[in-house]
Amino acid sequence: MVRLSFVIKQDPVNKFDASDFVNLALSPIPSTFGRLVLLAELRDYTADELAELLYGKEQIAAALQQKHRDIFFAWLGLNRASQVAEVEKYLADRSGNDDRAIAELAQLWAREKVYEKLRPTAASESERELFSSHLRDILQLRHKGLDSSGENHGG
Repeated sequence: MVRLSFVIKQDPVNKFDASDFVNLALSPIPSTFGRLVLLAELRDYTADELAELLYGKEQIAAALQQKHRDIFFAWLGLNRASQVAEVEKYLADRSGNDDRAIAELAQLWAREKVYEKLRPTAASESERELFSSHLRDILQLRHKGLDSSGENHGG
């Protein structure tokens, strides 16, 4: 009996909580912006059944919400050059590093305001607007940069 309680106390699953589960899901993504995108996608996604069984649906949702808020504020804390670099890398990765495809994706994000889906509900309206204005500026710079270089003629 004593041996069983020792095994239970040493069980790593008991030490691994919902926030650790969320951190593990984010660990392959190196950029703050990429993590922000994933967290926004997970907000509308039904959690993994095993995770819900181990940690509970409410705990997973709370951990996702907290991490989304943390990453959002980490993004706002980045300097503009870092923000631009991260968005550029994200768009390039999603577009196969093709300038025309990157420009089209940037235009889509700007036109449909996709970036607004990245904002956590827990942020204030002024924080949400600051984030949106930064993303609009970055996307416009990307579009104007291609227009001036002659690489994007599609409008």
